[in-house]
Amino acid sequence: MIVAVHITVELLTKRRITAFSCHPVKQIKLQIIGLFAVFTYYIIRLYKLSQTGEIYLSFINFPLDKLVF
Repeated sequence: MIVAVHITVELLTKRRITAFSCHPVKQIKLQIIGLFAVFTYYIIRLYKLSQTGEIYLSFINFPLDKLVF
């Protein structure tokens, strides 16, 4: 929502508005840390699903599988 308002204001005023939140996003180290955090979350989630046996049920009940086959 905030991004939409920000872009709308930029388009209406026809000039670039810099926000304080834009600078950290452009830093490569923070992008790598964020990507690592997302991958770690999903790896742990898949590991826990495989340990409980729910991953098999997820693949069996996957809706795209029914469309393809």
